Amino acid sequence: MSNPSNEIFVKVMTDVTVGIVKNAISSISSKVSDFNKKKATKLSSSYVKYLKTSFNKYCKIKTILYKREPQDLYSFYESLDVKRDTDDQIISSENIMDIVSIGNKLIITGTGGSGKTVMLKYLFLESIKKNFKIPILIELRSLNDTPKEDINLLDYIYNSLESMNLSIERKYFEYSLVDGNYLILLDGFDELNSDIAKKVTEEIINISDKYHDNHFIVSSRPSYDFVAWNDYIELSTQALTKEKALSLIDKLDFNTAIKKKFYKELESELFFKYHSFASVPLLLTIMLLTYENNASIPDKLNDFYEQAFAALYHTHDALKGGYSREIRSNLGYDIFKDVFSYFCFKTYFNQEYEFTRDKLLSYIEEAVTKRTKGNQVKSSDYLLDLTKSVCMLIQDGLIYKFSHRSFQEYFAAVYTTQLNDTTQARLLKSWLKEDGGLVRAHSGYLNILRELQEERYEKNIIYPAMLELKKQLERCSDEGERLATIVSGFRIRALSRVDEDNQMIRKYRFSIEYKNIYFYNIINEISRTNINWSIRAGGSYLDRENKMAEKLFKHGFIVGEVFTIKEAREVGILDDVLDMLRYTIKRLNRAEEWMNEYNPNPIKNKSNFMSMLNDL
Repeated sequence: MSNPSNEIFVKVMTDVTVGIVKNAISSISSKVSDFNKKKATKLSSSYVKYLKTSFNKYCKIKTILYKREPQDLYSFYESLDVKRDTDDQIISSENIMDIVSIGNKLIITGTGGSGKTVMLKYLFLESIKKNFKIPILIELRSLNDTPKEDINLLDYIYNSLESMNLSIERKYFEYSLVDGNYLILLDGFDELNSDIAKKVTEEIINISDKYHDNHFIVSSRPSYDFVAWNDYIELSTQALTKEKALSLIDKLDFNTAIKKKFYKELESELFFKYHSFASVPLLLTIMLLTYENNASIPDKLNDFYEQAFAALYHTHDALKGGYSREIRSNLGYDIFKDVFSYFCFKTYFNQEYEFTRDKLLSYIEEAVTKRTKGNQVKSSDYLLDLTKSVCMLIQDGLIYKFSHRSFQEYFAAVYTTQLNDTTQARLLKSWLKEDGGLVRAHSGYLNILRELQEERYEKNIIYPAMLELKKQLERCSDEGERLATIVSGFRIRALSRVDEDNQMIRKYRFSIEYKNIYFYNIINEISRTNINWSIRAGGSYLDRENKMAEKLFKHGFIVGEVFTIKEAREVGILDDVLDMLRYTIKRLNRAEEWMNEYNPNPIKNKSNFMSMLNDL
């Protein structure tokens, strides 16, 4: 197979030397009086060395399909579309210039498996290819081992460049930052431990404000936290179209006969029948990986993951064409899965997604001891099974990571269902309260858990929270006070962009500040299938946001300033605020209705033996 990334690199390096590198050198030389030609030549060579080192690192990646040997990204990458939520505009990420033209500060959000990390690596390579900016890619989860008080993102970026063979004095680096010579890609905000997320947020905002001429792109699963990132424009990844799904399958290096048959069925009916799977890059790949061994594809996501795991445990390697893989730990399927479920449960709630070998073996030892009931299992054998046979983990140098985090989420949920009601309710309530701001980032786990145990989910998670909220609502005398149980205030955010005529367009967004994220998330859990979300979308809502901003400005409020329900009442605009928030009020009302209708002990109201038996 040819190496398109290498061909691209050789082709563009001459242009890079006289383009993005030259710009950085010029920035430095204009600020340093003794920056002579010799220094310029040496630093230029160092930049080129950095670009070559980093290009070679990011142009090849391992995936659940390419788990043993990294594959060239350009050989299988299918560009994703993103949507700008402010105007519902769809933008292709194939041309990096179409993305960066949106603004200097972007957040790309998407669910697990949607391809955010691969997209950032693609944008890294394209920045070099298009001679746009010197790219820097930071995996934010690497900060998780740093004490909060020691976190300094600029230090970390600088040290990362040094580790990738860029030898540059710190002051020179900062001079080059001032003039905006970099595309800074920050991957995996949702993978930050909750105790450092706020600190890292402050670091990102401070750096992007201070060095605002650079381009910053942050990737994450959706998170409420981004409401406060006033200058950042949020883009959401879009599902694969049928054409893109077929194109991706066509590019993958896989058993030719199986791929051809799968492609044909995907084209004729599978894509539309299983759209929720086939439109997500990771899940589409798993469909192909397990296709040969399954006559049908399950309709539910939890059944889909269960089937995929079973296929990976039992079957041959379809990519290489057919040798059986032994399970060295000698554990049967059920016990093997139970150990892995416990492992995922502990690592998920400890917010650990990648591991050194020693750390990984320690977790496996704990899981084997607790879940194998006396079986003599070597942790090293089980680790070998996870990486070589079942392929749930991928080794990347000295680090092990999940082939994809969605497997960790699924099996963490599987183990959670094994907890008794009391333990499960206490654990999840404590977690949701402490980690409330990042609950949207955990939506994959929660969705799977709800699908696995619908009644227990309502009983152990939703009901206790609503019982607590109902007591507060009963003390309220009007709609404003009811809203204040979950909302602390509001702010107006300004969004600016340059139109096709190079004119600056300024629009305003109305953002809510929640004082109780725990209640907010529980209310959304109840109402997400009952309220028409379109009341918030579209031009009419955007128009009302701008009109609301004008009213606030007349009363002395300024962009970015938080104002409260009490202040809105005092200046006579409470009704306007309530009108803006009618979608939130509807959710709150629906949640209260649910609470009034919910029966936590349905079996007590049943007299028929069979109906009671079915509930047990």
